[in-house]
Amino acid sequence: MMKDKKWWKFFLPVIIGIKVIVLIIILGSARYDDAKVVVKSEMKFASVKIPEKLTFAGEEMPLDRYDVREALDRELLVNAYFHSQTIRYIKLAPRFSGH
Repeated sequence: MMKDKKWWKFFLPVIIGIKVIVLIIILGSARYDDAKVVVKSEMKFASVKIPEKLTFAGEEMPLDRYDVREALDRELLVNAYFHSQTIRYIKLAPRFSGH
């Protein structure tokens, strides 16, 4: 039983060391410039400009607060570029407006 423990004490660090060296060699030899992907797209994205003053439900929104401004910016971007969700909102609108 004692011989088995001595054997593992020697070979376990050797095996781990070899694995680390092989991993470093594999990662070091990888070339990122070999596989270039060229994507041509005609879509252009631009941030939606937030006006200086904005009212919602007859009340002025406090756009001087950064959290309100960031939340509005997020909603405008999501609704401008996440078309499937925008279409879903339009389809569900009659349910909540009573029409």
